[in-house]
Amino acid sequence: MFHVSGFSHVTLPVEQHAEVLERLRDEWIARGYELKNFRILPDGAGAELDLVRPADGFQFSWATSGDRVWIALIIVSPCVRSPDGKYPG
Repeated sequence: MFHVSGFSHVTLPVEQHAEVLERLRDEWIARGYELKNFRILPDGAGAELDLVRPADGFQFSWATSGDRVWIALIIVSPCVRSPDGKYPG
């Protein structure tokens, strides 16, 4: 069994991170995702958000970067198996 994951980021001033992640939280919960974690970092230094879709196990995580100039997005699939059982080969 394997999972597929991806990473991207959005450049955004740290002062806007919490507000943007709060909006993402509300929108994705309305789409059927379940909240795993939402946390505003101390002194407004960013935020974290983790969601999962119970129907299929897809997970999305957004987090303030260490240098606070962007928000990272990580997407992880549930475990998968290739049709021929030989993934990734």
